[in-house]
Amino acid sequence: GTGATTGNTQSNAGNSTSGNTAGESNAVTTPEETEPTEPEYDSFAYRPYDSKKNTIALIKYNGNSSKVVVPAVIDGHPVANVDENTFYNNSKITEITFESSPAQTSLTLDAGCMTNLPSLKVVRMPDTDLGIFPGFAENCLRLEKIEVDNNGTQEPWLLLFKNETHNHP
Repeated sequence: GTGATTGNTQSNAGNSTSGNTAGESNAVTTPEETEPTEPEYDSFAYRPYDSKKNTIALIKYNGNSSKVVVPAVIDGHPVANVDENTFYNNSKITEITFESSPAQTSLTLDAGCMTNLPSLKVVRMPDTDLGIFPGFAENCLRLEKIEVDNNGTQEPWLLLFKNETHNHP
């Protein structure tokens, strides 16, 4: 079974804690604990993507978090694509972290998948085969850091064109 439920997810894959996981799995100690530290399985609308691979594409984020954790697998389907306007006109989002999982063999970020996010500062990419279209983050004027999970280590991804806009036919 996939075990992708909202209440009892016990996977350590993709957790970005500060190393304090030695035996304390459900310790609530920080006042910022209102932000999800687990992937938000019920906060995304999605569509079928590749029926042969049983993958899905995210089409809309419906949550209210400022620090969003995007699941690698939802309802047993690996997330393979993030469609245009999945994250759209949301002034609350400051961070988007994509969970890493061996079940997710690739992830494509379409142009405009993150659009008009004025508070977005950090994006953390998963440890998978990434396809990133130019202009994936449009009108995200505070975006200053993009990191990529490389075998469990967050490494900086060079941001060459900060507020690039592309118009494709």
